[in-house]
Order: sequence, then structure tokens, then C-alpha cells
Amino acid sequence: MSASGIPLDRGIGASGAERIALRVLQLGAIAVVLAVSTRHVFDLDRFLVPMELVLHATALVGALFAFRAVRRHTLTRIDKLLLGYILLGALSALFATNRWLGLRAFAVSASAVLVLWIARGLSEAGLGRSLVNGLAVAIVLVAVTSLLQAYGIRTDFFALNRAPGGTLGNRNFVAHAAAFGLPLVMLAALRARRFFLASSGAAIVFATLVLTRSRAAYLASAAMLLIFFVAVIACRVLRRDGRTWRRLFGIVLFAIAGAALALVLPNALHWRSENPYLESMKGVANYEKGSGHGRLVQYENSMFMALRHPLFGVGPGNWPVEYPRHVKAGDRSLDPSDPGMTFNPWPSSDWVAFIAERGIAAAVMLGLALLGIFVAGWRRLTSASDADEGLGAAALMAMLAAAGVAGMFDAVCSLVSR
Repeated sequence: MSASGIPLDRGIGASGAERIALRVLQLGAIAVVLAVSTRHVFDLDRFLVPMELVLHATALVGALFAFRAVRRHTLTRIDKLLLGYILLGALSALFATNRWLGLRAFAVSASAVLVLWIARGLSEAGLGRSLVNGLAVAIVLVAVTSLLQAYGIRTDFFALNRAPGGTLGNRNFVAHAAAFGLPLVMLAALRARRFFLASSGAAIVFATLVLTRSRAAYLASAAMLLIFFVAVIACRVLRRDGRTWRRLFGIVLFAIAGAALALVLPNALHWRSENPYLESMKGVANYEKGSGHGRLVQYENSMFMALRHPLFGVGPGNWPVEYPRHVKAGDRSLDPSDPGMTFNPWPSSDWVAFIAERGIAAAVMLGLALLGIFVAGWRRLTSASDADEGLGAAALMAMLAAAGVAGMFDAVCSLVSR
């Protein structure tokens, strides 16, 4: 990747250690998808804890082999902003009520940033395309496990009460991964030698996106597709590249076919509504009642909580610890069957979590870093010398847009953002 984090396939040449680091990241991405414990004592953590362990192991082993690639890169403004976010997160964890939760969430953030730097170093060494292909495979595997559950496969590796969550354990997690992972799948298909096989992955991911019924993911997907197609039109080399347009048209056809099959084929999901998917589409922006209104109340209360802890927030991962102390008993985020506890261990918005848990300064730093990557992507898009470079920039911008939009309305980065 460049300083902006955009994948490049031109580099100085990869060493043997860097190629091993590439395999570590590829296998780590796949292992994160498949890492599940069958112990049901803590239903959600049996999915999250193995994923976190894989993330830490991938970051550590990858860094050992990619040390040369990471070291040769000078710190940019974006890197400094990310470092500031991490350091403020460490201080926030130190002052948190529950330091164990704070340390756990801080460690995930630190490993995620380290993986980002490793990926950038490997891309600058000429391994960007291989890395993208590996990540695209992981996204397709997420979708495959979700579809297996949707069409009747029952196993302890899936969470039965959050179907079709597959090996991620929650349908919303799957939907979010599909939304901001689809640009990577599209990028891999646009570059692939075997277009039919690669485009089938896009159909699988899109079908899964439909079946999850996640309104946040629907909004994110719309933003992602808009940004991607605007980027293709704005890029001179892509706008004039007939092969790119033909392949994009083919990917769209595959995606439509995947969505159509998902709607037509009978599945094992038991929705309460007679027309569940139509209902989800109609209610995608409904914040006057139901869960949408509950989100607004939760956001307001969380912001008041953040104002009471403006410097370091309440601590990484400590939102469920502090939230019950700042709201009335009837708040919809509280679990009436378990006094003093919230239904979920995070607020229904990543951006609310950043502000409430890490503090205003940390949230601003992270926001500026992501904005900086997006702006740098736009600059590379408009100055791209070939289609590959333009497509890499377009995919990055689309992925950021999807994650940013979904993160406004749901807990998208429950691992990498905490």
C-alpha cells in the first residue's frame, strides 16, 4: 500500500520473509472467519474470543516476518493520528472502571493497526494483489457459512438464535462484513483471470447480504456502490477502459442473480413477518419507532455519558459497564431480565462507541485518519496511471464509505475498532 493505505502492485520486490508474512495475513484472515469455540457458557464470546486470539497471533507473527517492510516506511500524518488514537486508548483503559475489558479492547485496536502497517509494507513490496485476493476469499467464506446456516445446516459452530450468523455468530456481523468486504471481492473479480469464478464470489456475498436483513448493511451497501461507480467515472483511465466496464456489468448481473436466488429459494430462516425482506427495505430509515427510535435514545444517553468523561471516555469496552448508571430503568438498551446489564456489550453505533469509550480527542483522531485515507485515495484515483491503480483506489474508498455509514447505525467493527 501507499502512504494512504491504497494497494499497489508495483514495489521493490518481496523477500522470503515478506512472502511468509503474506501467507500469515492470508491464513489469519481465513482463520478469523472460522475460529469458533463450541463451549456455550458464554454464547457471544465463544465467537469473539477465538477471533481476537487469531488477530493477535496474526499481528505478532506477521510483524516478525514483515519487520523489514514495516520499518522502511516513514510515519505519515495518518500514522501519527492512528498512534495518537492508540495511545489515548491505552490511557483510557488505564483509568477504566473495568480494566480487564479496557485492556482487551485496547489490545484489539493495537493489533488491528499493526496488521494495517504490515499490509501496507507487503503491498509496497509488490504483494498487494495477492493480499487482496486472500482477504476476498475470507469475505466469501463468511458468506458461505452464513448461507449454509440459512439453508438448514445445523452445527455447534453456528449461533442458533442469531441466524444466519454462520461462524461469526451474528447475522449483523455477517451483513457488515459483506457490505464493506464486497469492494474487495469486486476488485478481485475485476482483476481476475478466471472472471466467472471470481464473480461467483460477488453473487454469494450479495445473496448473503440480502438474507441477513440488516438495515445498516443495506445503507452501507448503497453508499459503497455509489462511491465505487462515481470513482470509476471520475478516474480517467477507468472511464475509458472498456474491459473494466464490461466486467462491472458482469459483476452486477451476478449480484442480481445472487439476490434473486436468495429471495426465491426456500430457506430455513423463521422470520415473523410474511414479507421480511420487503419490510426491511421499507423500514431502512425508520427512526420514529421500534429499534430505530431506541437507537436514537441510546445515542443521546451515550453522548451525555461521554460529556461527563470528555478526556478519556469511560474506557475501551466499558460502555456496558457505565451505561446502566447513567439512564433510567426503562431504557430499551437495558436487559429487564438481568438488572444493571445491557442487552449488548456495545452501543448500536461504532462512532458513539469511539466517543463514549475513548473520549472526544481519540474519536477525532480516528475520524481524521480515516478521512485522510479517503482523501489520499481520491488523489490517487484522479492521478492513476493504469486501471489496476484506479481500481485499488476506488475499492478502498468504497470500503471506507461502507464501514463509515454502517458504523453510524450499528456496531460494525466490534473487533477491529474496539
